[in-house]
Amino acid sequence: MYKLVFIFLSLFCFCNLYSNDLYLKINDEQQSNKWESRERADSLDCELFGHYNTGGTARHVFVKDTLAYIADYDNGLRIISISDPTNPSEIGSCNTDGHSYSVFVKDTLAYVADYINGLRIINVSNPTNPSEIGFFNTAERALSVFVKDTLAYVGDDWDGLRIINISDPTSPSEIGFYDLNGFAWGVDVKDTLAYIANGDNGFRIINVSNPTNPSEIGYLFITGKANGVYVKDTLAYIAGGNYGLRIINVSNPATPYRIGYYLTNGNARGVFVKDTLAYVADYEDGLRIINISNPTSPSEIGFYDTNGQSYNVCIKDTLAYVADGNNGLNIIHYKWAQGIKNIRNVNDIYNISVSSTNGLTINYSLNNRAYVKIKIYNILGQITCFAVNGVKSPGNYSVKLNYNRGVYFIRAEIGKYIHTERIILIK
Repeated sequence: MYKLVFIFLSLFCFCNLYSNDLYLKINDEQQSNKWESRERADSLDCELFGHYNTGGTARHVFVKDTLAYIADYDNGLRIISISDPTNPSEIGSCNTDGHSYSVFVKDTLAYVADYINGLRIINVSNPTNPSEIGFFNTAERALSVFVKDTLAYVGDDWDGLRIINISDPTSPSEIGFYDLNGFAWGVDVKDTLAYIANGDNGFRIINVSNPTNPSEIGYLFITGKANGVYVKDTLAYIAGGNYGLRIINVSNPATPYRIGYYLTNGNARGVFVKDTLAYVADYEDGLRIINISNPTSPSEIGFYDTNGQSYNVCIKDTLAYVADGNNGLNIIHYKWAQGIKNIRNVNDIYNISVSSTNGLTINYSLNNRAYVKIKIYNILGQITCFAVNGVKSPGNYSVKLNYNRGVYFIRAEIGKYIHTERIILIK
């Protein structure tokens, strides 16, 4: 009898605790979108533009010029040529001794946070033959790295923020540290402040004006786990694990406070901000694109569900480079990244049409003399040519251009009329 009463009470307590926990989760900040159905499309206004399998677990990506540098947990530093983003290819690699978590590239050097093997410094002046030229063994496990001037700021797991002098990259040395009492998952440095994603211990702001004696000047507890941080102007964007994107006002670093949030469906691991968009690497839920033009009320406007585990994202031009775990590097194009959208006026008196049957053909007609300007943009939002630029007499016109396969935007301006169209050429 006593055993039955004990079992009943145990089950009652468990169910009560579970229901209370679920109630708190559902009601915390009105997380309606967190619990919506997972039956979603694979993408919204995004397309996979290129892919490369690094052979291990891609944890972090840094893009510079026409190269993507991948910190691969299993295979060290991988260097991928993205000169043709539709066909990325590896041109060099350097196998580190540890597990590469993060990479930062400055000038001709790549700085790799290599877990138990600390900070590794790799010469990438010849990207086809990178070589390690220096290292510093931190006390714990190097998880993140940010380089500014002659200093490397390393998030060193439970050992906090380590500040390494890299003025001589062959012989780096620690000059200062700050104990964070928690995991230092992400680091971003602006001016004399280091912003730290401190895991379960929230968000911290460290004064590094004197790097030999850094000190904490601001702190904010955030719901979730602070995995990554990106600072732009007076706002810090936190990848907050199961609680999505958190937006923090840091105009006064002594008193940071949250002004907005968006609850993604996955586990936000990394974030990159460009213009009015925040790109969130959402682990099993891929890449999420959040409109932050109003940071107090962000909203999702695009996504691409990758096949891996999205750990980190880096943006260059109109392309998102995603370190996608065991799925390697994904290059994803968000259609409206540069604000180049299809614009079709219902009163199209110029009969503008675009064809991709044989190369690129643009047709239009004029009833009156008009100034015509037709520009072609590539996927990166760069103007590739002025197909037409001048005054035209009345008549029917056909402009034929020889373009390679790819995604292009055609913008036609006739007087005050504007027509913009996106087209894919397949040869």
